[in-house]
Amino acid sequence: MLKDRKMVLMIGVVLVLFFVLFLLYFLIGRNTVLAFDEIEKRMENAAKSYVSKNPEEFDLEIDRETNLSIEQLENGYMREMNKMVDENVSCYGEVKVRVFNGDVGYFPFLNCGDDHKTTFLSERIKQTQEILTAGAGLYASGDSYYFRGEEVNNHVEFSGKMWRILAINSDSSVKLIEVSPERSTQWDNKYNVERNRSDGINDYINLEKENSSINYHINGFLENDEYITPENRVKLNYMNLCVGPRGEADTSKNGSTECKKIAENQLIGLISLYEYLRVSLDDDCKATPDRACINYNYLAKIPDSWWTITPEAGATHRVYRISNGYLSPVNASNRSRPRTVITLNPNVASRAGDGTIESPYLVN
Repeated sequence: MLKDRKMVLMIGVVLVLFFVLFLLYFLIGRNTVLAFDEIEKRMENAAKSYVSKNPEEFDLEIDRETNLSIEQLENGYMREMNKMVDENVSCYGEVKVRVFNGDVGYFPFLNCGDDHKTTFLSERIKQTQEILTAGAGLYASGDSYYFRGEEVNNHVEFSGKMWRILAINSDSSVKLIEVSPERSTQWDNKYNVERNRSDGINDYINLEKENSSINYHINGFLENDEYITPENRVKLNYMNLCVGPRGEADTSKNGSTECKKIAENQLIGLISLYEYLRVSLDDDCKATPDRACINYNYLAKIPDSWWTITPEAGATHRVYRISNGYLSPVNASNRSRPRTVITLNPNVASRAGDGTIESPYLVN
């Protein structure tokens, strides 16, 4: 009799355990509803596993982008999408795998209709900013956008550093400038034959001879993991820098002068003069000698001197720098601080932020 009771009890315990395990499988292993950012992370991890197991599809010597669909990733690399979302939610998406300079980056995109959609940085900026025609804020210029004024919400936190948004380009890439300049350096220190001394040569890029000293200097930053971490370098985009000379009487602010000469496919650079001038809301800011350009200009509020990329027209040794907000051409052999410029790839997403210093745009 006692044996029978023990047997019944054991059978009951086994049945209860079986039921509990089945319930856990149904609720957790089968249809766990996950937060959308967790799903994006799982998509990214699945893409990494796919690349690891299919290396023949990804040549690290060739820059390219490959889209992996959710259907591909569900085939042995992650759980089915419909088991990670509520039964009333329908999602589609992909992971863009980017091979760039020998590194591999992963950019998940998830669209679940009204419930969630991955937000690219360029989209978040435009969603949180009003497009203006007067006052401080975001302005449209054809298919691109840039900020004007002093009190503007254009802060971005990227790779552990704070940046300001210079522009949203027509391809939705986002151009940034450092908030805090790097240590001072010479723009160039070459011997100048016309000057008969080492005043430097104001040629940022010279395909026939050698580039400027500052070109080599700031490109060296990209090899420093503390400047931009390896996992973030793959988020950069090549950009064309406007490096043409400008005269002090020039009143253009659209790049028509500086962009007559282009340094193509650069990953890092310095600001062109027109990008500084167009920020000021002061009507008396017309040309480089105008001291009113310091007014209503968020780029003027760095209490230091820092280099632009723009040489002075009619000279071979002088380059414009910004000192306490004021513009002036000086010898390239002088020392000032480089305030570097980079561009983020259009596929870079942003998970939060409104551009204020307290809540900068955060890059995924």
